[in-house]
Amino acid sequence: MDSKNGYGIFTVGLADTWWVNTKASGNHLDNWHITNGSGSRYISCKGETSITGKDWAIIGFTGFTGTVTFDNCNATNTFDISGAGTGFFRFINPIGGVFTSAGSNILIGAPLWIPMGGLSNGWTAAAGRSAPSYRLKSPVDLQIIGGFIAPAGIVTGQTIFTLPNAYQPNLGKSFSGRDLNVTAGISVQFFLDNSGNLKYQDSIVAPGDIIDISTLQPLDI
Repeated sequence: MDSKNGYGIFTVGLADTWWVNTKASGNHLDNWHITNGSGSRYISCKGETSITGKDWAIIGFTGFTGTVTFDNCNATNTFDISGAGTGFFRFINPIGGVFTSAGSNILIGAPLWIPMGGLSNGWTAAAGRSAPSYRLKSPVDLQIIGGFIAPAGIVTGQTIFTLPNAYQPNLGKSFSGRDLNVTAGISVQFFLDNSGNLKYQDSIVAPGDIIDISTLQPLDI
């Protein structure tokens, strides 16, 4: 699909449709412009070198709660996800391109980390470590990573960050991090409750210590 004056492929609410080995390239606007479309799958499709738009503009409007799957799809420049829906856009082995995301839809399998903006109770991000972030590794697997600096007022049970609804587990989860200011990097306990509150759950960390977290936790059990 090649349109020098407009979009390549433009769909709105086109549900339960499979696109296979389809290429949209060199279009003046977005190569692919997809809105909603629950149950649709895009398999080995390509979006390449849009002139002024995006290779993939993927939108879930308000009220959208479905799932759209992109399997082995290619972008030269961008996979751009936006919209105020609460649907799921699932990516399997995306090829090339940079992911950008705005809005409230959930990305699954995309190499896109969501920053933990606004840490609570004086906790801050540690320079020189991975930025505190999270993502869904699969529909039921939450991944959390980051370096944190303990605050002056650190206490057991203190909330560090609260995850959005779609990233909250059905049941609470305990896991450990590492205090890098202690010889041999002593283990530090954390707890993620079923309201998405990431909590410090230990008593051994001193204010100013740097703690690394890297964990993968199931959401469904």
